[in-house]
Amino acid sequence: MGFQSKQFKTCFTVFTTAGLRKNYNTKCKLDLKINEDNIPQDPNPTFLGIKLGPKLCFKSHLENMEKKLIPKTNLIKRIKNFKWSNSISLNRTLYKSLISSLFDYCFVILNSGTEKIKTALHKIQNKILRTIKYFPIKTSIETIHKVLRLETVHERSNALFIKFKTSKSKLNLIANEIREYQSEAHTPRRFETPFDMF
Repeated sequence: MGFQSKQFKTCFTVFTTAGLRKNYNTKCKLDLKINEDNIPQDPNPTFLGIKLGPKLCFKSHLENMEKKLIPKTNLIKRIKNFKWSNSISLNRTLYKSLISSLFDYCFVILNSGTEKIKTALHKIQNKILRTIKYFPIKTSIETIHKVLRLETVHERSNALFIKFKTSKSKLNLIANEIREYQSEAHTPRRFETPFDMF
């Protein structure tokens, strides 16, 4: 039968340095069809769980993630208010299973040299950690993570990327691309990439 596209699951987007502007839908409109049916345009399609944007800044993914975090954070608040003796331990477990998993899922885009949502995610994470356990206002971020024994978003995403790179580098296609990139490492680059860590 070969490859078949389903119209109701298909859309197209156009990536542009201009980003999502008022004239995006008209200026970036393409006449694409499947069996004479027009393929709809979507500036923020979801691909493999990652919400994309015309400028590849992932701002829409961040906004979507924040919405998902609201009920999970509220659950942590409710448990904290019960003042159980093991509430901190329980909330740490909930954080690692319900919240950290959302951060983990986008570790690849967090390691993009042009990514700007990492700072925003750090702020979100720190706010949640202060929900798990009370800390004085001037407590350093480093102390909070040390007390709760939790990694920062940056540390966690780097660790996951290294693990991903190590396992996938055994594939010939990816191994060749890594070698090709590293052979050109002397070339000045505007942005740092995850491969510069190796």
